[in-house]
This record gives sequence, structure tokens and C-alpha cells, in this order.
Amino acid sequence: MLSQDLGDNCLNRVRAHYADLAAGAAETGRVKLILLGNGGVGKTQIARWLAEKPFDEAWDSTHGIAVGGVTLADDAATQMQIWDFGGQEIYHGAHALFLGGPAVIAIVWDPATEAEPMQTCNGLTFRNQPLAYWAAVARHLGHRDSPLLVIQSKCDRLEQEVRTPPLPAGLLDHRPYTKNLQVSAKAKRGRASLLETLADAATWLRAPERLGAVRVGAGRLRVQQRLEAMIAADQYRSPDERQHRLLTMDAFTDLCSEAGGVSSPAALLTYLDAEGTVLHRPGLFDDRIILDQNWALEAVYAVFERDRGAFTEIRRANGRFTRDLLARLVWQNHSAAEQDLFLDLMRSCGIAFEHRRFTIDDDGAETIEYIAPELLPATTDTGGLWTAGDPTETVTFDYPLLHGGLIRSVMAELGGRAGANARYWRDGLCGFEADSQSRLWIDQTTGTDPATPWQGHLRLRTQGGNARELMDQLVRVVERAQQRVGLTPSTVTRSSPPDPRTEPRALTLVQEKPNQPEWYVSYAWGDDSEDGKAREAIVDRLCDAAAERGRVIVRDKNELSLGDNLIRFMERIGQGDRVFVILSNKYLASPNCMFELTELWRTSKQDPALFRSRVRICALPKTEIWTDDHRNHWIDHWEEQENKLFERIQKSKIAAMADANHRNLKLFHRFSTQVADILSNLTDHIQPRTFEELEQYGLDDC
Repeated sequence: MLSQDLGDNCLNRVRAHYADLAAGAAETGRVKLILLGNGGVGKTQIARWLAEKPFDEAWDSTHGIAVGGVTLADDAATQMQIWDFGGQEIYHGAHALFLGGPAVIAIVWDPATEAEPMQTCNGLTFRNQPLAYWAAVARHLGHRDSPLLVIQSKCDRLEQEVRTPPLPAGLLDHRPYTKNLQVSAKAKRGRASLLETLADAATWLRAPERLGAVRVGAGRLRVQQRLEAMIAADQYRSPDERQHRLLTMDAFTDLCSEAGGVSSPAALLTYLDAEGTVLHRPGLFDDRIILDQNWALEAVYAVFERDRGAFTEIRRANGRFTRDLLARLVWQNHSAAEQDLFLDLMRSCGIAFEHRRFTIDDDGAETIEYIAPELLPATTDTGGLWTAGDPTETVTFDYPLLHGGLIRSVMAELGGRAGANARYWRDGLCGFEADSQSRLWIDQTTGTDPATPWQGHLRLRTQGGNARELMDQLVRVVERAQQRVGLTPSTVTRSSPPDPRTEPRALTLVQEKPNQPEWYVSYAWGDDSEDGKAREAIVDRLCDAAAERGRVIVRDKNELSLGDNLIRFMERIGQGDRVFVILSNKYLASPNCMFELTELWRTSKQDPALFRSRVRICALPKTEIWTDDHRNHWIDHWEEQENKLFERIQKSKIAAMADANHRNLKLFHRFSTQVADILSNLTDHIQPRTFEELEQYGLDDC
């Protein structure tokens, strides 16, 4: 109900709350029970046990957050909402969204998981956190009045019980209510003690000096109960027959009108989202409301399951993916509208951000490429965007608890603005900001102290231009991210004090332009044939001649190293101010070379005059471009390649290859439809046939 940040005015929500109370008040007996712990320790089995559902031997692991409810037998007025959090690290950023309010927090652990630093689930390898980490989560993210239960699970026999949990002395001294329990959902041991403890904790939390009796508008409670009934009814239907996964705003408004006593449906929706009854983000999900949150979260986190195929492909693509890839590998049974909703959810949670948009088809349809920060390479890669030794502004945030949710949140905000203009790795990013004319480098580090591996720091660096002003803006970005994921630094160290004159503004992240125009050479390289050596010799001479004139011609052979992104470099060539194209038959038969050539054509807006002003062509002897038959040959060549690839896709049973093959299929079609126009525009004008003509034509005209 209250403001979530400085720009969030809560006045209308507060007014709506009191208006709804005035229309009729009701006391709600709801208390949250939040289950924390590593994946596979038995949190979901405990939740099922409390709800009197049978032990499920086949259950593997919870994705994200599963929400359910149970009425405590000894206190029919208390409805305990069970929030079962996925334990894997990628889910930790979501914990803060729900831990901040008063709740009963239960940390579930077992000795076997505590002794294993890693675990495997659905083919994925995850790091297990020590019990002390989860205690630190409760300490730093949980509400000060939240009771804390430490539950040892899988205690099938009395001799398996550990009376003193493995926690550093004093770690839980700050909690006003703590209790240790030993249970086994499988063997049905400890249920009575667990229920009694939960009832005591709920009563303690609802005491007048703490949470007290919670009163809401009776109309609000009627709407909430109606929504919960819809959700519960769906749980007894098969997945294909469920009717209440989503709700439109119009349907929700009608529901509020029918219930009566709701002055502002929008304010009530904010309350229901905070309560966990629904999931809603204004402006996202096509402005629909998600009722079946487990359905949506299962779809999102299926992306990170290795055996579904997408995980391997996204990691192989350095964290990049498209909706087409997910549609083929994990979302086959979901409509395009549902897939868009899942992507919105991934972006709103910082799990992914939009990287770039590009066009392959002639119809101009855009393809959106996203980045999943969790699947980015681990190695720091500033990509030459940072100059060691230059004066640098620094700010370091030290955290008593730091998880990957913070850097993902920062990366999602900045990456959404930078797109392909920045460099990314799992724990950081590097780029250039236009208004300040300054570079930025942000990275996060944890685990430097083996005794407290959950502690760490986030470091900001800026250099060049107005580095201090950019630093002030980046600090605001981090502060917003901290609030989203619930982290508070213990110390903040700055190399320079903030400038009080700095006004908040939107950041514009672009590629840093060099002091002189960027020149590239595009040619077929990589073979030791006589023709290959001749091509290399021409390019060597061209680069040397340019250097004599104070110019640098960038060539991929020298620019790229192992692990660099070839597609990104080829796109850079397509954006070049001047590009020397050394045409040969091998060039015209190479997918990479043709991609560069058609990118030049695309970024020249398919304008022949603009294209010729940027491109300097040198056709080597025997290159077949001069006649209609030559040009038709290349049309036929790429149509044939397209048809062969299509047949291969139809026959292939390897789903993981689908995205790359379909992308290449579109590219081959682009090559076949554009090659004749490109070559005709080039051959209609006199082109250099010797190196001397190329030198005069390409180097001496500027």
C-alpha cells in the first residue's frame, strides 16, 4: 500500500484503503509462512504435508515461488498462506519482494545437502548454500518481528535428528522468536509439533504490540476470496482445461463492482499483488492479471532446465535468445500471447532484458533478441571499452548479504537502455554514456571470505568526460536496484563526494565513436590455397597503405580472439563508415561474408547511392559478377542452400539445432533475394580491377 520508491505516490492507495474500511471492515486471519532453503531439502514436501496432501516421491524442485494455503486445525480463524521459494540461486533475487513484510519464516535444511556444495536437478548443477546463508537472508531481508523456525527435514528416524543446527554463534540472536524443529514429511514424524509451533508463531506475530489484528475493507476481502476460489477450482482441472490462469482488467473491475465496497480496483490490485493472491505489473502482460502464478513461473524457469534444450543453446549463444527459440524448445504448448506474457514476466523480474532488434526478412518484421544474465559467460569482458591507467571515479558498495539478484537488476535496467552497445558478462557490464561522454564499468564480487561467502561488494567505475556526473547517475541506478531486491549496503566508499547539483536523468548508452571514421575490410579469409594467399596479400597491402596515411582498417582476423562473438563483429562491419569489400567467388559463397555484405546493404537503407558512398569494392580476377548469368548463378546458389537447409530441418530430430537453422534459413533467403540487386548496383559503375586503382579509389579520395 505504501510507496515503493521516491517516485511512487501512495496517497491514492491510502485513501482507497480507508474508504473501503469505511464501507465495511473485516478482520483477516491471514499469516504468511515463508519456506526458505536449498533446492531439494524438502520445502515443498512440508508444504504438501501441512495441506494434508500425500508425500510425492516424484517431486524434484520448486520453480520460483509456489503459493498455497492451509487452515491451522487448532485455530480455524488463522489462514496460513504458504510461500514455497525455489532454492536455486537464480530465484534468490525474488525473495526480497516477499520477505519484507511480517511473516513466519521457516528455514528448511538437511545434513546431507549441507555437506554437498553442489546439487544437480533436471540436468542443471546448482550451488548449495550453507544454513548460515539462509539465516543471513532472514536476518537482512526479513521483517524485524518475523518469527524464525529452523526446520531439519528428512528426519525419518530419531537418531537422524541434529539438536544444534550448524550456525555460527550469535547469528540468530537478533531474532525475537526462534525455534528449532526436526520433521519428516515422508515418515510423518513431527507434524504435531510443527503445527503447534506454527500456531504459536502466528499468535505471537499477531499480538497487538507487533502485527496486531489486520483489518481490511470487507469488499476487498470478498474479491480476494472470490479470486482464491477461482484459483482453487482450477487446481482440480487438468492443465488443458484450466479456466482462470489470466484475468482481464475489465473482468477484474466487474468483479469489484459485484462484490461492492471497493472504491479503487487499481488500489485493490496493488494490495492483492503484494499479498501474493495475483501477479500484476502495470503496463506488462498486455495489462492482464496472472491468477495461476505457478503456471507462469513454471514456464519461465523451464528455460533454465538443461533437458529442455534451451539452456544449452542460450549458454552457447553467450546468454542470448529469441522468442522463436523458446517457442520451439520449451513453450511449444503455449500461444504467442502467452509467450509474450512470459517474456514480460522475465523482464519484470530481471531474469532477462532486451538486447537488440534486427530484421532478416524482406517484409521488415523485427526479431527481438534477449539476454539472460544468469547464462552469460563468467569471464570479465570489457571488449576494449576500458582504458587501464586513465583517471577513474569509483564507488564501492559493501553488503553483509549479496546475491545475484542485484547485478541482474542493475544489468536489466542499464542493458535495456544499452542493448548491443555494451559488453556483458555474468557479474558485470561495461559501456559508454553519450551525455556525459564517459565510460562505465560495473561488477559484483562475492565469496572472497570463505567464512562468509554470502558477503560481497558491487563496484562502479567511470572514466573520461564528466565521469563524476555519470557516477552520480549510476549510484541512483544501484539504489533503485537495491530497493527492488531488498539489499542494504553496510558501507559505501566513494573516491569523490557526490555533486549536489546533479539532477536525475535518463542514461543514453551508445557505442563510443573513435576520433576518426571507422574503416573495415570484408573478405574471405582462412584458407591456404593460392587464391587465399592472393586475397591475404591484397588486404595486407591495403592495411599497410592505409597506415601510411594515418588510417586504421579493422579486419576480423586481427580483431577477434577465441570466444569473441562473430555475429557482433559482422554487425559492426555493417555499421562501418567505410568498408573495403574484396569480392571473390569464395566470398559470394560464404554465409559470413554474405551476411556482412547484406548488412551493409541494409544499413545503407538499400539506397544504391548511399551504399556506394560507404563501400569500396575490389573484384578479384575470375569473380563471377559481371553478367546476368553470373548474378543468376548466385541467386540459384543461395536458393539451393536454402532448400537443402529446409530439408535438413524437416528431417532433423535434434530440437537444440532448430533456432540456429531457422535463423540461417532466413539469412539464406535474404541472400538469394538481395544478391542480384547488390551486384547490379556495383557492376553498373566502374570498379577498380588492380590494387593501384583500389588505393586511389579507396584511400586517396578523403
